[in-house]
Amino acid sequence: MNHRSTVHYLLLRARYCILHQHIEAACNILDSIPSHTLSAYETNLFYHVQGIIHINRNTDENQQKAVKVLKKIDMNEYQNLECYYHLSIAYHCIGNQVMSYYYADKALGYFKKTNNYLGSIKAESLMLLQLSRDMHMDFHDLAERYENLIQDCESLGFLDQKGMLLNNVGYEYYNREDYALARNYFKEALTLTEKGSATYLSRFCNYTDACLEGRLCHDKQLEKQIQTGLQLSKNLHSTLYLKLFKLFSLQVKHCDGEYVSYLEREAIPYFLETKNVLLIERYGKVLYEHYVEKEELHKAIQLSRQLDHLQEPCR
Repeated sequence: MNHRSTVHYLLLRARYCILHQHIEAACNILDSIPSHTLSAYETNLFYHVQGIIHINRNTDENQQKAVKVLKKIDMNEYQNLECYYHLSIAYHCIGNQVMSYYYADKALGYFKKTNNYLGSIKAESLMLLQLSRDMHMDFHDLAERYENLIQDCESLGFLDQKGMLLNNVGYEYYNREDYALARNYFKEALTLTEKGSATYLSRFCNYTDACLEGRLCHDKQLEKQIQTGLQLSKNLHSTLYLKLFKLFSLQVKHCDGEYVSYLEREAIPYFLETKNVLLIERYGKVLYEHYVEKEELHKAIQLSRQLDHLQEPCR
């Protein structure tokens, strides 16, 4: 195998590693390739793989890096327009709805042209995620489009994607405080997920959250679910879900003082450190309202400044 084919093989091997969630192995492969040896096409493939690695590392900083590196791709030299899909994901993760929708739409066109049915469903799913943030969007229309995609997944046998869509619809109902419907969608999504996996943990957390917020279970049943969630979080070494299930536990036990103390000492600092905007908005509001109620105005102002700084628009 000559040098040129070796480099191309390594880049494809890195993509294969990403496909199987071996992110560090993919990163090591890229580190082993001298950048000055790459052809124009290989340089763009390198950027594409590097961008996907940043996306999979799933922090705000890495999503910003993903956008930056994917934008380096010269489309005149690189005809794999799948990179539009990954640009859409990166923009979605940093909260830029307009650019995410724009690139998802371009990816959708490419996937349809190449008869990539799974890619088409994924791209349209991303577009719906952006539309769901538009308060003027007709929710009946949004829900109908989701249901059509779910039916497409069912007929084509794309069960992983069906599970993701069910989970997304659950979020839509959760955000509209229809906790009973949200629970049903989260529960169905769980049935399509490998038990004990990271995805299962995430969806089990959503399911438990909907049950808790909607008061859809007795406290004893909720406590049992929470203990299951805590054990699974420990098994998967998930700091995030350990903290969330701990908050659920204190909430269901009505330990108000401990709940606020845990928010202050553990949860909010961790959410800030990991730049988890959705959780900071949710639990930051709870803590802020507690400070105002207790007239701890200095703490309220300090927390408000932290939240405002985090929510500054991405550039």
